[in-house]
Amino acid sequence: MISDFDFNTPADKIISWTKHHTEVFLSNTIAKERLVRYAQSHVDDDLTSKLHDALGGQSPRYDGIAQFWVQKEEDLIAVFTSDYYRTIVAPHEAKFIKESNFELYAGDFQVKWDKDLSTKS
Repeated sequence: MISDFDFNTPADKIISWTKHHTEVFLSNTIAKERLVRYAQSHVDDDLTSKLHDALGGQSPRYDGIAQFWVQKEEDLIAVFTSDYYRTIVAPHEAKFIKESNFELYAGDFQVKWDKDLSTKS
């Protein structure tokens, strides 16, 4: 899931998502049972600006990305269709996700190179 935030300061959005929302989301026992990994990636404005200067490209449309890793797709569906998600998590998300800009992608994660792994072989 990729989300777009509207907060007074960058610190407000990071605190809201990384602390408050994480606590709400992980209070869902189904999420803890079914997810292998839950990660958040937050845009680093300074680094992004430097990369834009060097490479060009578009500005990011979003302030962050959430990743959910599961063993099988049924696990992911179970998390997001659970009563807890619908009644507790989704209303909390509505405070900072602009539904009109919300995008969802599903796929597999393929590591093509890992420095730590390449030096051990």
